[in-house]
Amino acid sequence: MIGSMSKPRYLRGLTLWLLLAAFIGAVVAFGVEVAWNGVLAMLFVACCLAWPGYLLVFRHIASRRPVIVEARCLHDEGEWTLYRVKQGRQIVRLAVPLNADGRLVRESLGLAWPPPAPHPFRYLAGVVSVALLAASVAAAQSTDTSGWKILRDDTLGFEIKHPPGWRVGRSSGSLESVLLRGPSQAGKPGVSMQLMVQRDINPGGLSIERWYAEQLLRLKPSQPPPSKSVVIAGRPGIRMDAVTSLGKRYDFYTAVHRSDVFQVAIMQDSRQAPLDPTLDAMLATLRLLE
Repeated sequence: MIGSMSKPRYLRGLTLWLLLAAFIGAVVAFGVEVAWNGVLAMLFVACCLAWPGYLLVFRHIASRRPVIVEARCLHDEGEWTLYRVKQGRQIVRLAVPLNADGRLVRESLGLAWPPPAPHPFRYLAGVVSVALLAASVAAAQSTDTSGWKILRDDTLGFEIKHPPGWRVGRSSGSLESVLLRGPSQAGKPGVSMQLMVQRDINPGGLSIERWYAEQLLRLKPSQPPPSKSVVIAGRPGIRMDAVTSLGKRYDFYTAVHRSDVFQVAIMQDSRQAPLDPTLDAMLATLRLLE
């Protein structure tokens, strides 16, 4: 292997010190001018003779070294086959058709034909992931809310359902809001939901997408939090996800009353856990009163 032929670090360092000592000795014995001319002469010989000779020897050794190509089939479509070809550290993917050109490529690289059948467990991880995602969505959609309590607030203009064990609090002042907090359970992260209306924050009556974009331009965050378009209470909305020192936060925005913005802020103590299915079911019951 080439790596085994390289010199250890201590030998390379020792070589440099020996060269420096030789140069200092030449300066002491013959003077600076003679020593410097000797260095220049050695550099000239190394560049004109030693380096080209090294390249010739290296090319000769490389030409006699066998070229090893590893190839395996990734996917067989019927009319073409996708191969993964590896030569040394280089890895390429080739889509080889079934015509004469493809046959020439297969014979040149020694690709297996017919391609081996895919392993039955090749796509098992993807199937399991999709199944788990579908199960979580179905669980959120199938949450029974028939026994939940109905919370109606005419001042903020909303109505929402929540489980019986949840506590309800209200705050007044410049920003009125309603706070719903779930019961503490051992081994489960704490969750809460805050509903509020930001009055006259959208005087131009912009769509929620344009309003949110203008807020980002005005605040100029160094790294904007991830966001996406959603539907809230049957209206176009924006969902923003953020990780804070207290946990994970989800903010939902939608435009109301031409110049107001209705906001739902959800806090979870855990930073890794996804959005709680109970909170997702509560959002599905939200209704705005206008």
